[in-house]
Amino acid sequence: MDAVIGKLKAMEAYTDLVGAEIAALWKHGVERVSDSELRAVLIYFLAEVAPWTFFVNPASSTGRNHPEWQGGRAGIVRNTVECCVAVDRQLQIYPDLTDNNAEAKPEARNIVLIATILSDTFKYGEAEIKEISSESKIDKNHGRIAAERWRAAARRYEIRQESVDEIYEAIYWHLGRFTPGWPPGKGMSLYAAITHRIDMFFSDKSLELLYDAKRVVP
Repeated sequence: MDAVIGKLKAMEAYTDLVGAEIAALWKHGVERVSDSELRAVLIYFLAEVAPWTFFVNPASSTGRNHPEWQGGRAGIVRNTVECCVAVDRQLQIYPDLTDNNAEAKPEARNIVLIATILSDTFKYGEAEIKEISSESKIDKNHGRIAAERWRAAARRYEIRQESVDEIYEAIYWHLGRFTPGWPPGKGMSLYAAITHRIDMFFSDKSLELLYDAKRVVP
């Protein structure tokens, strides 16, 4: 986390609000990845691969597709944190992904958490756009970009290829049928389907009808 904050301070993009959102991302996302190698590559990706603007830009440039509290400073991170909080509850739906007490298995949690955290890192493309406006366009291929960068970063660590591939698939297809190049009749891996469902729910502007926004997620 310190490396990310240091980079933002160097870019004069750090505020206390941004710092609080990043702290929530670490608490509810990064630090819950139990495998040390997976957590190491995740941290490397966030510090060295992800655009620094991922940590400061809004989840929506127009306000049409996200609740208003994700539309301000560090809105992408807020959206990501909210998605992370829902991971275990979604995994509990599936007996194969839970233990005898219906608790999420660590290996399943790790895959969905990492895919969720990294899926929107390149939401506005590979250019580091400092200030997002209503004219800014989301890169529809951001899932593919992040997935490919994930695969490249994972080569630096001792990680099972199966885990690398499962996370790759979940990142790549986190938009489900809205992913560019989605072929008719395509199925989704279970992890990709869970990641997609969480993403769809927490980008729903109708959440404004049900919930009041917290300034930050504690």
